[in-house]
Amino acid sequence: MTLKRKQLHLAAYFGRVNIVEELLNKGAIIDDGKETGNDTPLHNAALQGNASIMRKLIHRGADINACSPDDVGTVVNAAIYSGNREAIKLLIEKGASLTAVASEDEEFDGPLALAAQLSDISMFEYLIDACADKLPPEEYDKALVAAADAGRVEVFIKLLSYSHPQECFQEALEAATLEENWDIIMILLDRCQTDLECTALFEEASSTKEDQDKVLQAVWKHKNGVITSDTLGKALIRAAGCGKHSTVELLLDEFHANPNAADEELVHHFERLLL
Repeated sequence: MTLKRKQLHLAAYFGRVNIVEELLNKGAIIDDGKETGNDTPLHNAALQGNASIMRKLIHRGADINACSPDDVGTVVNAAIYSGNREAIKLLIEKGASLTAVASEDEEFDGPLALAAQLSDISMFEYLIDACADKLPPEEYDKALVAAADAGRVEVFIKLLSYSHPQECFQEALEAATLEENWDIIMILLDRCQTDLECTALFEEASSTKEDQDKVLQAVWKHKNGVITSDTLGKALIRAAGCGKHSTVELLLDEFHANPNAADEELVHHFERLLL
């Protein structure tokens, strides 16, 4: 997050109420930075959670939905980063948008998804409670994926109580796999009633540093033992190449992987590692 070094931005950021008032009275642009996609003074006040400065700027006409594509995104997101509930409450009461914002190059997290990634669960719970009638269903979906990506187990479990489409569960599984958030993966495999595509997860769990045999068993159970011989073979090669004895035994004895499985690309990969 970048602090724009302009007078009104600085005064807002550091909470200089009188200076903010003086600058505005002398013609300072209240939404300076908005047209170029940069932080506005209101962004900077929100980053500090300075509700009194925010209230003054909003009263003078600051755009509560201004977006900074190169930085924090929306003003609400800036307030989420601050962790100050008063700042969030002010924006919600003034009608700030609570949905994700897309720019030409990317889409920014909505407030709920951002809160799902942060360490303080109280902010997330506040948004759920205070904004239930203002948040569209897709924001809950994005938050579920965000929590899976960040490894936020408590938040993830809370979000599972809401309805989500199949593609959302799949995206959450892929995000958790990429970040090796095994606790999230185990919860998802256990609670998701829809059939998830688990090939990448199965291969990854077979070759991670720590033994994740329990994850392999959870995948096997979730898929009702229907895992292709190709996937089993690749997992076996990965486990053998990483020296994971218990995983090799599991794949051979319980899952009946082919002990003569071959994948030239994988074999060459492990050969190169040994050189």
